[in-house]
Amino acid sequence: MSSESAQGALEALDAVKHRVDKDTTVCLMTEGLGVLDDVRQKIFAVPEKEPTFLLGSMSSKFVFNRNFDSVRQLRHGVWNITSVQRSAVMSTTEQPKIETQTNFVRSLQAAKLLHTEYTPFDSWFRYKLPGVIFDSAVEPVCLLLDVPYAGLLQNASARKLISSLLEEIVSVLRLMPEVGRGETLHELLDVDRAKKALYRRILHHRSRESRLVRDIRLGHPVNVDYLNGYFLRRAHALGVKVPTNKMMWDLVKAKNAIQAQERESYIRIEETSVTPEMEDQHTSTSSY
Repeated sequence: MSSESAQGALEALDAVKHRVDKDTTVCLMTEGLGVLDDVRQKIFAVPEKEPTFLLGSMSSKFVFNRNFDSVRQLRHGVWNITSVQRSAVMSTTEQPKIETQTNFVRSLQAAKLLHTEYTPFDSWFRYKLPGVIFDSAVEPVCLLLDVPYAGLLQNASARKLISSLLEEIVSVLRLMPEVGRGETLHELLDVDRAKKALYRRILHHRSRESRLVRDIRLGHPVNVDYLNGYFLRRAHALGVKVPTNKMMWDLVKAKNAIQAQERESYIRIEETSVTPEMEDQHTSTSSY
């Protein structure tokens, strides 16, 4: 299963849950973090009956060509896949799933175009985290101040907000057990280095419109619950205060709701061709 929208993935799984059992393998490919937690809590609450879950993250870019009913690759990359057990100690019911995961990954690796790699969770998390941090610390600032990527670094208020968001996120990451176990993640916990990485990414995207601003304007689903919302939940569990992230989470929710209300207020007009009979009727009516 592949879905950029976390909500889309949840809805899709909920629609087919009656066809999913412990012999099924589900690969979640969504933006943000914490989607699997919600899937397990809301859809597959019984551990013994849940499918095998894999987490995926793809740097390749594909588009669907409707004219030729085919898929075209726009950017080459890799598809990183990892697995996450419910607990650190694997139960006897989880042992058979290892073979299922292996077979699934081998099938994907047979498709050379996908460049599929199975990685430990630490490596996958290290690969995934920079994008999540960018979407949590930069995108909401673009929305709040109504500035494009190019205007962020010249705006002192924007830089201050980005720094505040980043510092709160790092304070949460430092206490997360999965980060503590991963030596490769420690470089992300240096605020100065993480800030420089964010600024480099902003410069790389400076000619583009903020994706969050565009998604809200176009009515696309937003994943704030699995970006700033993810760090809010983890912070609450760890006893950490993250007021700036809470403010940004509220802001994105409010902006999205306002935009949705505006779209609902539009009067939909269906364009149609005027037939000669309709034109004659209009002419005769107007003559009175």
